[in-house]
Amino acid sequence: MPAFVGPILIHGVRSSGAVSVGDVFALSPKHTDKVFFGAGGLNTGDFNVITSDKNATNLFDFDLIDQTKAFNG
Repeated sequence: MPAFVGPILIHGVRSSGAVSVGDVFALSPKHTDKVFFGAGGLNTGDFNVITSDKNATNLFDFDLIDQTKAFNG
């Protein structure tokens, strides 16, 4: 019997990526990172043209804890 599912959402394509198919109640991260990159820092591809004359990346993080993963198995 055919079934219709909701949208397919791919959260990441690395070793710790998450794929959602249909209705999802909650996604809990097993690994967290904090990275800082300027404008055009994470572009991938063959022929990128990045025009960023004035760029400033804010590295001040005023909160002490971003997200806990203590109860995420």
